[in-house]
Amino acid sequence: KENINPAGCAWQAQAPVSYTFSGTDGLKTLYGFARDAAGNISMPLVSQVVIDTTPPIIPLDPVVRFITDSTAQVQWQTNEPAHGTVVYGTSNPPTTSVSEPVNANTLAHGLTLTGLLPTTTYYLKVTASDALDNGPTESFIVSFTTKQAPDQTAPVITAGPAVVSIGSNTATVVWKTDEPSTGAVSGSFGATINDPAGLTVNHSVTLSTLSASTTYTVQVSAKDAINNGPTTSPVISFTTQAAINSDSTPPVIIQGPQALGITDSSANIVWATDEASDGSVSYSDGVSTLVARDPAFGNVHNIVLTGLKQATQYSFTVSSSDRVPNGPTTSLAKTFTTKTTPDVTPPAFMSGPNAVFIDTQRAFIIWDTDEQSDSLVEYGLAANSLDRAAASADLLTRHGIQLSNLEINTPYFYRVRSRDVAGNEAVSLTKSFTTKDVVRIVPLLLTQQPAIDFNTGTMARVTWKTNKPADTRVIFGEASGANLVELSLMDKTTNHVMILPNLLPGTTYTVLYSSTDMDNLTLSGYVVESGGSGAATVAKAAFSKATISRQANSNTGTTSFTTPQSADTAPPVITAGPAVTSTGDTTTTIQWTTNEIADSQVSCTQDGQSSPLTFGDVAQALSHSLVLTRLTPNTTYTCQVASTDPLGNGPTTSNSFSFTTATVADTTPPALTAAPTLTLKGNGLAALAWKTDKAASSVVRYGAPSALNDLLATNGATTDHSLTIANLTPGTLYNYTVELTDPSNNTATTSPLVMSLKYGDCDNTGAVNIAEVQSAINMFLGLKTPQICVDFDAAGSVSTSKVQKTINSFLAP
Repeated sequence: KENINPAGCAWQAQAPVSYTFSGTDGLKTLYGFARDAAGNISMPLVSQVVIDTTPPIIPLDPVVRFITDSTAQVQWQTNEPAHGTVVYGTSNPPTTSVSEPVNANTLAHGLTLTGLLPTTTYYLKVTASDALDNGPTESFIVSFTTKQAPDQTAPVITAGPAVVSIGSNTATVVWKTDEPSTGAVSGSFGATINDPAGLTVNHSVTLSTLSASTTYTVQVSAKDAINNGPTTSPVISFTTQAAINSDSTPPVIIQGPQALGITDSSANIVWATDEASDGSVSYSDGVSTLVARDPAFGNVHNIVLTGLKQATQYSFTVSSSDRVPNGPTTSLAKTFTTKTTPDVTPPAFMSGPNAVFIDTQRAFIIWDTDEQSDSLVEYGLAANSLDRAAASADLLTRHGIQLSNLEINTPYFYRVRSRDVAGNEAVSLTKSFTTKDVVRIVPLLLTQQPAIDFNTGTMARVTWKTNKPADTRVIFGEASGANLVELSLMDKTTNHVMILPNLLPGTTYTVLYSSTDMDNLTLSGYVVESGGSGAATVAKAAFSKATISRQANSNTGTTSFTTPQSADTAPPVITAGPAVTSTGDTTTTIQWTTNEIADSQVSCTQDGQSSPLTFGDVAQALSHSLVLTRLTPNTTYTCQVASTDPLGNGPTTSNSFSFTTATVADTTPPALTAAPTLTLKGNGLAALAWKTDKAASSVVRYGAPSALNDLLATNGATTDHSLTIANLTPGTLYNYTVELTDPSNNTATTSPLVMSLKYGDCDNTGAVNIAEVQSAINMFLGLKTPQICVDFDAAGSVSTSKVQKTINSFLAP
């Protein structure tokens, strides 16, 4: 039956072999009963099934990426796992078709077309059918034109390789390429294994029949559709789990879930897990319950719910299972309310785009948007000829795209595009950058020391920062060297965060971190708990089999940390705020702080309305800043902020507060309330910090006084700003400017400021005076504590040669 009451059952002598469900699509619960000869009825056997008679939805037109003279990749999304077909040709309507495998049911689709003609316009449409053969759904027809010159460039491995989901007998190797390519994994495990996905930019190969407690080496390779390559990665290693530690633990939800990007008919459900896992969302309007699934394995999950009712409250839970499969792990229930009108507003650029980490052949383009959207960079050698592109279909608010195979010492022009789930697209202004003229391998350095900044009885978090984008890898285990676990994130970033899950209360752990950049430079070492853990020194020998094979050039020491005896069940405490730090006619910025890392969410209700507007960020921090956009001018809003920690404690909700948007657009640029201060850290590291009167994003341009050719940028808008600049040359005088941009796109730029690394210039004036010479002598004599302005290598002491360098700076200003 479809209800728990056995009354009225149609009893049969034998259990029925089938049952026909009635009603609408959705989650159905079946109750089965047994009755003996005396009429006693058993407790019900409960089973849940999902009824689906609805074809998939293709919410957006397909896009064509990675176009060459003879190949192109077609990408599209569906609202449920489906397989599809690309129908293409030189005439409209097209007639030639190529299909995904019928069992390749996924949300994100990509098919590479080959054998195309140069400088030819093609038309195409895509179709989608789900696993139950509901469909096919057809898209609108779009067109593209192939290029004239042949592609002679090999693929670039832009992320990875990394080894994830390591068990006692299996492991999965993942990597990314800058264009669709075939991939393979070779190594000490046996014969080379090809990536079964074929031509793709997201590669994954699972290794099986491995031996427990064994170290293996792996190397990946990539070749594009016309056989350019192979490009090979460096060799990396990993160690399988001991047989006794075989993975039987379900995934842990470490971020979210949150409902973001809510429209009148859709919502993005976002969460993260500690290991690669699939995802599903069960959601209900109180009448019917539906399930949306994504079978793809990943740590970050984003499922778009479509076909929702306007102005309706939905409750939802998310669940994830790993590759074993362990799980599912299911979240607590949360709610969201859809809007009353359709979304016709494109994403707003909250910062950028900016070109950073520029070298002779590579650059990274970064920008922020106010809502989740995809990423596309169009670039070329002329502002009116942006004939190249790099893209990602991931829905993000913080965007980063790597441009590869650039020409040395060459000006490039670029612009970015971001499209939300409703199809609204934002296009930036065209900007430019110039690649470097000399090949220089910039050292990979720590700009923030690794530390444990969240420590509970069952979970901890380790963080560090680097001066260049690099991957994130952690090996941790009990201080004795037992029960070692290896975790990796392949995407390159400067802000490294790793959750350590499934810890034991009252247990001492040692953590080894590692980051490797695009130049295959690696730094690694042991992690120190933030504020000091007080734990005893641990012998390195205990971790000998876990030592990261790539050469380490940094070691913070072998210090352990101990988890608390009792579990953390306390929600975060809001220790400051919430405060409204800036308000325009359609935007405002809310900031607050918590006593432990937690996510961020703001719920606001407009005067005269009952449905709340929600804004959020699943990233966890102590300091929270959210820019609310798409507000109505001259309108009062009543809001609350909320935060939940990584264990799911919370949410802690603030008292209600109100603000009123401005009547007219904000045209006042941000201003400094605290001028930039310089703190030298030694070995060419310098930290800058400043404050603004309202939330803004920042760009720092720096270099020789006559050429500020290097750039760093902050993410998001805040009133408290900081950046660490690396690879500066001791003894050198630099200038820099700070560019500020608020959410209303008002900008302000400081005049050039001094950043002096001249030996002995402790007051940062750009010149050394006789008093500073005497100060350096006093440091040498032990009469004064050494300062980095003299002790430039942070050795903790001042030698005669360092005093001489200060004297030379005084004599030759």
